[in-house]
Amino acid sequence: MHKDLHSRIIVHIKLHHRIENPVLSKLLELEFNTSGEVVREAVKEARRDGIPIAMCQHGYFLARNYEEFKSTLHNLESRATSLFKTIYTFKQKYGLIQNNQESLFN
Repeated sequence: MHKDLHSRIIVHIKLHHRIENPVLSKLLELEFNTSGEVVREAVKEARRDGIPIAMCQHGYFLARNYEEFKSTLHNLESRATSLFKTIYTFKQKYGLIQNNQESLFN
């Protein structure tokens, strides 16, 4: 639905924003007349396509190397781990855990 808009947002980040000049989601929202949710979806899709859109406290930017991307990667890993812990808790609560292989977060 938002494929063209997502592409335009990512092209903008790729062409104009590096670690030295990241762009806030709010500015992208204003520039593309869209919501923060759409900006986040665009970034998520770009990352899944292997485009290293990094984030810092000052916004999004195209990472040129691992050093620029590693903080974002750590953040994503931390969020994923937290989600898996929550899933495990509720699977355990509702008796959905079948064997010891799912004790990763115990």
